[in-house]
Amino acid sequence: MLFSIKRSITLLLLSLSLILTGCSSSPAAIKKYEAQDIVQKYDGDVEEFLNSEDYLKWLDEYGQSTEASVKLQKKMKHFYTSTLPVLLQADTKKNMVYSPLNIFFALAMLAECAGGETQKQILSLLGVSSTDELKEMVKTLMYANSVDNPVLASKLANSYWLSNEGNYKEDVLNTLVKDYYASSYIGDMKDGAYIKEMKKWLNEHTGDLLKDSVDGLTVDPATIMEIMSAIYYKASWNDGFTTKMTKTFHGANGDTDVEMMMRTGQMDYYADPDFKAVMIPLSHSGSMYCFKVNKGTSIEDLTKNQKVIDLINGSVKADYRRVELTVPKFDVDANIDLTDSLNTLGVVDAFTDQANFKPLTDDAVILSQAEHAARVTVDEQGVTGAAYTIFGIKESSIMIEDVPINFTLDEPFLFVVTGADHSILFSGTIFDL
Repeated sequence: MLFSIKRSITLLLLSLSLILTGCSSSPAAIKKYEAQDIVQKYDGDVEEFLNSEDYLKWLDEYGQSTEASVKLQKKMKHFYTSTLPVLLQADTKKNMVYSPLNIFFALAMLAECAGGETQKQILSLLGVSSTDELKEMVKTLMYANSVDNPVLASKLANSYWLSNEGNYKEDVLNTLVKDYYASSYIGDMKDGAYIKEMKKWLNEHTGDLLKDSVDGLTVDPATIMEIMSAIYYKASWNDGFTTKMTKTFHGANGDTDVEMMMRTGQMDYYADPDFKAVMIPLSHSGSMYCFKVNKGTSIEDLTKNQKVIDLINGSVKADYRRVELTVPKFDVDANIDLTDSLNTLGVVDAFTDQANFKPLTDDAVILSQAEHAARVTVDEQGVTGAAYTIFGIKESSIMIEDVPINFTLDEPFLFVVTGADHSILFSGTIFDL
């Protein structure tokens, strides 16, 4: 079904007021649909929650959802191994971070809006053969990584924002709401108040961790649709760090004295000729994996090494060893224009006059904006991270001994943060501190 918001706004508003739930309006935006809330929120302090029936109920449900998602991780390997070297750009020797899972969700929504070769290129990058397969994967991944309680926050959110001057096919919009859990808004892309609503949504769903990035966002007035995906994550260490010290970090661009955290204990440890790795467990979640390269191997080589993903998804087994671990506190953030990276990864047509977005609209449109921002902080408390991805579509104008193993991260390293299902929530490189 094709409808024009510009020509049918009165009928649309009437139908919304009669048949849609969760509606609200403001001078800047009209919320069409509220996304299905798949997160059971629990309040209270940690001790109260851990000793409650709610905790036992959540733990059972969480275990079932993560178990289902663990089985998907081998399917996700193609996307992880494809994007890791391209997005981390380790050859630049600059600190970098991105959220594979967040970009996956945004691309999945984009794939639903695309057709023909344009859709095929996106699905190929995602490692799936159809949008039906994609819907099932998104559902499983969303449920496994959506948590909001006193011991863990892992909050995912999707939305799309329509121009009130566009022509859209309602089926795909309903699919985004139903199968991708996306909230939907319509408004005037030339109205600063509408753009302010978008930024408010992004800040709310990234815990205000990316305010500077959000403040710098601009929207082309010719945009007919903005697709947004966001993640906020906060987890504490399963076993805390007991010692802090100042130590030299031997960075790619020179030495610096930084604050380090230290603890000794049993943990998963892996070593092969190319790299060594430890897995630092996070309470009620996944782990932070830290990778150090051996002599003759670079961080760039490491981002292309498939054993990294095999270790994370459990295909390669680690040893449970006693490790004397030293980790720097760090705060890394990045803003990435995804256009060149997506082109490199085979998503080309969407940006050209060959773009096919017929499932969304019969108008000639192209992907004109592809932006990603991410931030991860690591300290004594644990790991906090946030990310968002934005895709803008606009009318086309053609454009072994039981001796502690010393594992000190005092030189450039790769890190990966996973959910309990082994989904890669964040990955980054630290070259300098």
